[in-house]
Amino acid sequence: MIKAIMEYNIDDMKAFCKYVKSTKDIYAFYGVLLVLYTAGVIGFAIYGIETWALLIMCSVIVIIAGMFLYFAMTVAKKAPERELKKIKEKYKDQPLYFAFDFSQFAVSPDLNDNTQKIVVDYLDVKQVIVTQDHVFILCPEKDDDFILRKSAISEGTERDLDDIFNSQLRGRIVRK
Repeated sequence: MIKAIMEYNIDDMKAFCKYVKSTKDIYAFYGVLLVLYTAGVIGFAIYGIETWALLIMCSVIVIIAGMFLYFAMTVAKKAPERELKKIKEKYKDQPLYFAFDFSQFAVSPDLNDNTQKIVVDYLDVKQVIVTQDHVFILCPEKDDDFILRKSAISEGTERDLDDIFNSQLRGRIVRK
């Protein structure tokens, strides 16, 4: 059995947002939208368009650019803080205790209270993302993703945990 005691910090959330909650798609969407719309406006301006219509189209460019900047400055930059706040609210600033065996793993905010224990069968795990410092266990439920810092393992080794994942989660492990 592998055990770990995980106390979350902002660095864990930054890693989670970097490797799991990617914002690249949203950046790409706004970037492409801005470029395409700007190209269209330039095309209309070259071939002639009413002044009032050109002003409206330029206003839309400014709105799209504003949405892109708002997203970049607030939503993406504040994501780690929001994730940490959600975890602190859910687990009341307590460390999480992980226990991994060959058929399932359990997570609990209190070692002595089994009523709050979350038990997850490996069949219910959607994907495991392994990085140099972290293991991210993604489950189908939106708020049931688990972050494990490899240095938080207190019993067993990283290799033992890797062996369990390799035997139970074939095809659902992503290494980054």
